[in-house]
Amino acid sequence: MKDFINEYKGIIGTIIGTLLGFGLGLVKDYFKNRGKIYYDFSKFELKYESTSEYGFTFYDKEINNLENVHGAIFSLNLKITNASSGIKILKNIIIRFTSDDDEFENVPQVFSHSHIIAGKFNEYKELTLLNLNPYETQEIDLNIFINKENINKEIEFQNIYFEAKDIKNRNIKVKIK
Repeated sequence: MKDFINEYKGIIGTIIGTLLGFGLGLVKDYFKNRGKIYYDFSKFELKYESTSEYGFTFYDKEINNLENVHGAIFSLNLKITNASSGIKILKNIIIRFTSDDDEFENVPQVFSHSHIIAGKFNEYKELTLLNLNPYETQEIDLNIFINKENINKEIEFQNIYFEAKDIKNRNIKVKIK
């Protein structure tokens, strides 16, 4: 037996080294993606969209008459931190408003500075995909447009959730408010 080991010790050492390297690589990748994503929501604001008697659209925090209201914008600030050493991806991002007997969802919008026409033009793009680099914090101002039918419902909702899916299609649900 000693002769066999002495004769093939180079080959046996190579095989053991390869298996150990492969195993350590798997362990390293496992721990590399183990970090968490931290969410911090702030600056909540609800503004109602209505039209003045002269036809101008304006946004106001308080409204006296819901008949003149066309919709609302729920704004919030999201600070999201990737605490792992690997890239994290969130997709299918939605904001869900829920109560005991009703719910509705909407895709958050982010402001785009790409188009300015006649002094001011707000263009919003849907936030459906978010790439988070390792050990990075991103601050994003989110706007959720609420149509007229859901304005009364929004006031009655007790819970607001941030929902998304990760790269492995696992659901992520974080309570905002």
